[in-house]
Amino acid sequence: MFNVVRTDPAPQSILDGVKNYNREDILEALNLMFHSKCYICEILDPQACAIEHFDAEHADRTDWENLYFACHRCNSNFKNAYYNNLIDPADPQTDAFRAIHHKFPTTPNGYVGISRNENVPDSPSIRQTVELIDKVFNDESTGNRKITRKMLRKKLFSILAKVFTEVTIFTGDDSTPQQKSDAEQKIIHFLRVEQEFSAFIRWMILDDLTLGPHFEQYVVD
Repeated sequence: MFNVVRTDPAPQSILDGVKNYNREDILEALNLMFHSKCYICEILDPQACAIEHFDAEHADRTDWENLYFACHRCNSNFKNAYYNNLIDPADPQTDAFRAIHHKFPTTPNGYVGISRNENVPDSPSIRQTVELIDKVFNDESTGNRKITRKMLRKKLFSILAKVFTEVTIFTGDDSTPQQKSDAEQKIIHFLRVEQEFSAFIRWMILDDLTLGPHFEQYVVD
């Protein structure tokens, strides 16, 4: 999960009092605010996107503070109204990224590790968020979930391969200074919140005893 800053004021449609939250200006504002990524799985430019109601039971369906950008898979197949107490990535008092630890799979269809950051106090919202994201990447209880899970994790693993290539060059004893410098800049680029699956990339780097201290300054939103 990643942190976002909600734009202010709300899109004009909301200020005008429309009741249809699927208006173009609302979706465009959310797309920009969430860096074109689903706030749950972090897939970039989803083929089917959705305006997600963070509080599914909120009576006002066009409350700007309650609208989030998600992919159709996370919105319809997993969250729905079942997960209504998640940590809020748009809450400036919450560090959504550091609350939830993300770990890449070691193979294209391997297990994805989602857990609470042990340095963050436990809470019902963190436990619920961990459960939801874990299901998004690992649940195969239905045919649809099994097939789409495989596709999602293959895409996740392809990102890992790209990052790992640069890490290998940056840490390689046979890499030239120029190669190391180029790899360093690419790793810094991968750490940007706008990148697909940025939480996985950031935790991969921060968990390393050598890479973490070197690149931590670039883990900013």
